[in-house]
Order: sequence, then structure tokens, then C-alpha cells
Amino acid sequence: SYQIQILSVQKVSRTGKTMYRLEARLDREVSLRSGETLSLRTEAKPLAPAYRDSFGKDKEYFLPVIRAKDNREMVLVPKGTALIGTKRRGSDAYPEHFVELDTYYIDRFEVSNRDFLIYVKESNARAPLSWENAEFPQHLADCPVIVTYTEAEGYARWADKRLPTEFEWEKAANGLVTPIRVITEMGIEYQPVKTLYPWGNDSAFSNTNSLEFWKERSTYGKNQRGLLPVTEFSETNKSAYGAVNMSGNAAEWTSSWYEAYSGNRTPNKRFGRQVKCIRGGSFAQSL
Repeated sequence: SYQIQILSVQKVSRTGKTMYRLEARLDREVSLRSGETLSLRTEAKPLAPAYRDSFGKDKEYFLPVIRAKDNREMVLVPKGTALIGTKRRGSDAYPEHFVELDTYYIDRFEVSNRDFLIYVKESNARAPLSWENAEFPQHLADCPVIVTYTEAEGYARWADKRLPTEFEWEKAANGLVTPIRVITEMGIEYQPVKTLYPWGNDSAFSNTNSLEFWKERSTYGKNQRGLLPVTEFSETNKSAYGAVNMSGNAAEWTSSWYEAYSGNRTPNKRFGRQVKCIRGGSFAQSL
């Protein structure tokens, strides 16, 4: 057991990843053999709360946080109202409605194969079914891991997290934070707005790993048609809250059952507590 004093911290970006270079002082000498490393791990801290400006409506400020267990960045989605569903009758997402949500955090990036490998090693979990012969796919190390619902839930529990509900996922994937002012019979109200895509309403196919993205190309950099690293499109395909690749790349699990919304009478034999909701689409689907 050693006491370590952190003297300085410098943020360093390399190949799309954010790293930190620390200068530290130990309270005693440490003997290391050739090839050995000294690892530092931060203790888990309470999540930073959201806070509003003096008007309480127009702006939300939110702070990212890194959880110690899996060392992955999470972004905060402040408490408020989310606009869910669609006005299109006959859709499984009908009708459009409001949902009140508390403050929560969600991972900034999808879980990569490299991230999942750490979980497998530290918890002695089974390799995911997507790893051929249970071997780590080195060529897809930084791409999103493809897992079953049970495997996703196991990772979340290990990381002291949980899977988001479908409503939490949809709010985190929205392209707008600020509600709009609406004049009603009751006076001025502030209502949330839902965008078509995490970056807004424009069909920017070059922003996301979708079917449209691959129509005129078979390779992208060193990557073949298929999954791309979780940090790809970090600036162009991010939501208003900072969550990346909520559209395209790999579909994502939520903890919600695939159930009809109140008022939806469209026949669907899959409705009920049979399957879980997935969101976000994938590289093989259209926007």
C-alpha cells in the first residue's frame, strides 16, 4: 500500500482516444522488474449533478464523469420531459407523448470489444457468442461488441451500471437540449422537441455508419464495410448531450420490454413481455 501524490495532470489525445499523462510522487521507493507496470485506479465518486442557469428553462449545464470500474466516460442527461413516439398511426411507436425522466448518466461511446475483454478477464465471464471460437477479435478491438441481452446486462452489472430504458435512450439520442416556447390557452409553455437524428434534422449520411454510408464505398480508411470504431464520427454523430453513434454502427439494447404505448391499438403479436427494445439501427440498416 502506497500513498501517491498527484502533482499534475495533462490531457493527451491519440488516434481518437483521450488519455491522461500524470506526474506523481510516491511516499516510498517501488521496485519494478523489467516489463512490469505500476497501475493507478481512481476511486468511484458521486455523480456530478446537473444545474440550471438563473432562468431555469433555457440552458442546462451537465458534466461528464468517468466511472472507475470500467474507466469509461459517461455523459449526463438532466432531469426533464422527453418527447417519445410518433404521430403516425399504424406505427409501433404511436402515439407521440411526453415522459418525465429524472437525471441520469449514459455511456458516451458504445462498448467496444476491447472494453468487453476487460470485463471477461476481471469477472471470469464467458466470451460473447459473437467472438468466433471464444477468441478476442483483435481486428475489431475498437468496434462495438455484439452481444445478447443477457451479456449486455452482465457487463452493465459488473460496471456498477444498468441498461437505459427505451425512454432514457431516446432522450439521450436527441439533437436538442433546449425546449421551445409555445403559446397555449394556458399561457406560455416550454415543450421538448424531438429531432430525426442525434445531430439534428438534416439527412447527413456521411455522419453515420448506416446503409446509405456504404452505398458508394466498400472501404473506409482501413475498415471494410461493417462496424467502425466506437470513437468514429465523435463530432458529427453525437447528440446534444454528447452521446456518440446513437444512430448507426451497432444497434443497442435497452431494459424496456417491447410493449405498446397507451393508446396504440395496432395489432402486433410481439407486443408484451417477450422481447426487449433495441434502438439506434446499425451499419446494415437505413436511417
